[in-house]
Amino acid sequence: MSNVQQFTGNYQQKPTPWLVAPLSILGALLLSACDPELANDDSDASEDDQFRVVQVPPSPTGSCLADEIYLADDLCVPKPFTIAIIGDTQELVDTQDPHADVFPAMTEWIVNNAEARNIRFVAHVGDIVQHGDSAQEWASATDSLYLLDGLPELAWSANLGNHDYDDLATGDASSFLANLGPDHFVDRPWFGGSDLGFVAADQSVGEGHNSYQFIDVSGRRFLHLNLEFQGDVEWAQTIIDRYPGVPTIVTTHELLNDQRPGTHPQSSATTAEIVDGSRHLWDSLIRSNSQIFMTFNGHFCCERQLVQVNDAGEEVLHVQANYSVSFKGEIDENDSWLRLVTIDIAAGSVRLSTVAPPTPFDPNTRSNPFPGATDLASAYTWPIDFERRFGEMRRFQTGYRGYAGTHDTWFSPRAFEGEQLGRPQDPYVRTGRWNADGEDINQQALLRFDEIIGDGPDQLDSATQVTAASLNLLPPKDIQWSDGEANAVYPMLVAWAENTASYGAAAWAGGATPSIDTDNLEAGQDPVSDSRLFTDGLGLIPSGTQIAYNVVPIVQTWVDGANNYGFLLQSLGLAEGNALFMASSDYTPGDPAGAPVLRVASTRAFNLRTFRQGQLNEGHVYQSARDTYISPGQGDLSEFHQLRVIDYAGANQQTLVRFDDLIGAAAWQIPADAKVRFAALVLTADGDLWSGTGAVHRAHRMQVDWDDSGTWDGTWGGVGVSVAGGDAAATPDDASDRFLADASPGVFDVTSSVRKWIDGEPNYGWVILQETMGDNRWYMGSSESPVEAVRPALYVQFE
Repeated sequence: MSNVQQFTGNYQQKPTPWLVAPLSILGALLLSACDPELANDDSDASEDDQFRVVQVPPSPTGSCLADEIYLADDLCVPKPFTIAIIGDTQELVDTQDPHADVFPAMTEWIVNNAEARNIRFVAHVGDIVQHGDSAQEWASATDSLYLLDGLPELAWSANLGNHDYDDLATGDASSFLANLGPDHFVDRPWFGGSDLGFVAADQSVGEGHNSYQFIDVSGRRFLHLNLEFQGDVEWAQTIIDRYPGVPTIVTTHELLNDQRPGTHPQSSATTAEIVDGSRHLWDSLIRSNSQIFMTFNGHFCCERQLVQVNDAGEEVLHVQANYSVSFKGEIDENDSWLRLVTIDIAAGSVRLSTVAPPTPFDPNTRSNPFPGATDLASAYTWPIDFERRFGEMRRFQTGYRGYAGTHDTWFSPRAFEGEQLGRPQDPYVRTGRWNADGEDINQQALLRFDEIIGDGPDQLDSATQVTAASLNLLPPKDIQWSDGEANAVYPMLVAWAENTASYGAAAWAGGATPSIDTDNLEAGQDPVSDSRLFTDGLGLIPSGTQIAYNVVPIVQTWVDGANNYGFLLQSLGLAEGNALFMASSDYTPGDPAGAPVLRVASTRAFNLRTFRQGQLNEGHVYQSARDTYISPGQGDLSEFHQLRVIDYAGANQQTLVRFDDLIGAAAWQIPADAKVRFAALVLTADGDLWSGTGAVHRAHRMQVDWDDSGTWDGTWGGVGVSVAGGDAAATPDDASDRFLADASPGVFDVTSSVRKWIDGEPNYGWVILQETMGDNRWYMGSSESPVEAVRPALYVQFE
């Protein structure tokens, strides 16, 4: 057989992996999108611990996923998402002293706030009931917990605490299993499975006390392990081994405790420690598996957190939450406290806060149950660099960052569908397989992303180690055929073009069938991933589902030098006759995801430099920032603490900003041969002065030299900086609209400018112009501001 290569690779099917943010650390620091209610709460947390509300312009259709934030013209970052921790509820359902109205108020609040706060997971940490053999208490508890089922997409788990056993001494948990065992969750797409039937080394058989769930956000995946009270690690390790590298959270009933006497306000984070009864979980599971980055537990009173370092030198955050005995020392009928854990991938942080949903006893939502605490406030922020720890992200999709390398088509042996013809311009590709009068009807699809390997800043080079790669496809909702059967992905091993690929095409006509054969010659023999995870109870994938396939092995072979011939998609044939329609690269977006996406996370090293007046960077205090604003009739304003931009009713003010000495051989500079991945200019509103909203601001790269003592009427000839006159580039660095709000940072993607400076063009900084009319006096901190945090900053990520 000609024009084929023998395939000898060993592809093993693995579950869809974690994928990190498409934006690196930058984003980070600046755009935590957020929750107005939390931002305005009256807790005593420091300003840095509060959520910042940022007005973000709407995303162009199809450029971002539904749970991503539109940051720049071609940049999307994941929305921060929240996990709600329900502490021990035993006192709320105790038949001897029930507080029946409090528990349902908690789960009702979660359901009602799931969309606004982007709550994607709920973890009950155990001790659901007071008496594990009480049918009445289980009925009361499940009446509340089952409210979460009203949102089928909301993943949740219930942990088996010591009070939840019918008989702790014997391990009998019959009532727990009857109410909250695997049978209750088995049909949920986010439910991974349980230890039911697992045979341990000592020949004991799992009964379903332990389980695992998936948390999928923005095409990314987290793994959640739900381990019973003082549970065994053997089963848990098999799940970790099955999903290597996936960021993992462990919930168990007992783990962290503060051994110091007294209630929370008198406790100190430094005294918290892992308790002896569950120390084996740390010693034998958590510390040795670096993908575990956070744990939740209850059992002991109140709320605490502790950061430990695992065997790989990485940090692990332990979070304890239990309000069954309140900080007052006794149960209170208002104790509806929930611990909220907000994971902000782009900002590189995990934020903790506490909220008390309204109850019939107290109709107001309250925050921070410990207003008097000074050593361990309820609000807490833990920094974690997700990209560094779990891999850097590249995204390949038609139209994203100008990418145009996607090719796709599909074909069928059926004559009335165009036998021998492919569908290169079809807005859909489809797969389906069934038998019709003895004929094998096999609809196959081909998909390829060209030019993903190379030396470009958005490409993968030969030094890349692929840690995660996900092919994301969307069965659109806007077609008459909905719901299709699962399919699988194989590596293509022969070259093809979308205009000639068809049933019986020459490249595979000499094989066993006129279709593409999975024979290690035309395509890989074994699939690397399939979409069964995304099927519903009928075995079909509902339209509108974001399908993700793990394609790490295929992408790594391309990085290692194999030819990139893309992917073959073929039905598993499990639901005969139900073809799956998926959006192609020619699809007119009717859903946020739009065209096919290939996301690749890798561990290629990168560096980050932050330039801000007075900031210490690699042992050097940066002092080379210059800025000013110019205005008609005013003199030198370079020493003023604010920068201003306005174009309204005859008034005009422009801001100029520059950062000198960026490029050089010093450790704090950007090397002259650096490959710039991303650069962001950040201007932060100064809260001391009023700033309006409604206008659009953009950053234009300056093309003439300037001094910060220059004036509108003198230096700039009475007209200010003129784009038309060539003073600044006509095209702004960041063409996206910036509707800037009070106290919010203005973030401008200035990657193109910094790349030009690396290539030798002179660095004259930027002018900030208001480009639509509006009463929008935007006042920003200057380099002379006494508050370092509001001074202009430039973040540059490079290799």
